[in-house]
Amino acid sequence: MTDRPGEGYLQRQNDWLRSYFGARSGEPIHELAPELVAALILESDRPETMVLQHTFPWSSGLLTIAAAVGNIGTAQIINPTNSGLLVVVQGAKVTAKATGGGVMRITLDGALIGAGQAPNISLDSRARVVAGQPVVASLNAISNATAGTNGVIVDQFTTPTQLAGEDAESGLLKVRPVILTPGHRLNIWDTTPNEAANFILWGYERPIESTELVNR
Repeated sequence: MTDRPGEGYLQRQNDWLRSYFGARSGEPIHELAPELVAALILESDRPETMVLQHTFPWSSGLLTIAAAVGNIGTAQIINPTNSGLLVVVQGAKVTAKATGGGVMRITLDGALIGAGQAPNISLDSRARVVAGQPVVASLNAISNATAGTNGVIVDQFTTPTQLAGEDAESGLLKVRPVILTPGHRLNIWDTTPNEAANFILWGYERPIESTELVNR
């Protein structure tokens, strides 16, 4: 470590500063002025500068799963193995629930849904484009192949007034986003059997630093 401002920043902070201030040399950013030092408050800067930190917000888009007799519907966010990314899930909801009542759940590391995986949609159009759509590296998938939930349940919620057609959003993810390292997954479940379901999930992803993978 160093006592020179800037030399202790993570690479992505250095990249952010160099891009934001138009620095052209190969040297790290040390000081902006003798009395001014860049601080981690940069993480709270305007959304359009996230790309300078190699950070991309994403949405799953509307994921619709058909009803299946005796089974329940789920949508899954996947951080692929060896992605080199942290995937942060900030929100998940069932929208326009077909029936009143019922329970929704959020689980971690449920069984991998292998079929129909698709990239999440980048909310920054500067991301790479696949089939005409800006996308990120994290994936989503849907399934109606199980009769019950799997994985570790970390949240459970229902619609506000138990009426059909309402949205139901995870309260946990509003205040405590889930952080997925490579090879991990998050599911949202509509536990009402034989019900078509609409899911939307959202968050962001960024490169992971090796020190962030150490068990604490």
